[in-house]
Amino acid sequence: MTKHVRKATEIDSREMTVHFSVEVRESFRNLADAVKSSPHFDSGTRKTLQEWAAGKTPSVGALAVALPGIAEEAVAHVNATGDQCADEVWDKLKEQLQGRDVKPFTLTRRIVRGATDEGQGAEGSRSL
Repeated sequence: MTKHVRKATEIDSREMTVHFSVEVRESFRNLADAVKSSPHFDSGTRKTLQEWAAGKTPSVGALAVALPGIAEEAVAHVNATGDQCADEVWDKLKEQLQGRDVKPFTLTRRIVRGATDEGQGAEGSRSL
């Protein structure tokens, strides 16, 4: 059986998980609350906010897919309603994700020990 080894510099976005800081999780919660009855915010997007607020750790790939949708819907909500609260929460979240005041997240790489081509092996994680 041939093993395929990736270069140390290659990163699979599905193997990297994002652990948000307490402050960022609180902002996700506040944004979800601010738009909870908005017709401009999809229920699936709101659920994602609630999950991240509760501590769910998305993969880097899932974050890259979901975050633009969250941004689009937050801006659409604010533009359509003039909701200052949602606007302030969204602004604060954007600043936090840029890491200006606090470290917004930690990346962790899931490590699969003893993996084969069939994807079998024990999983663990390591902070980067």
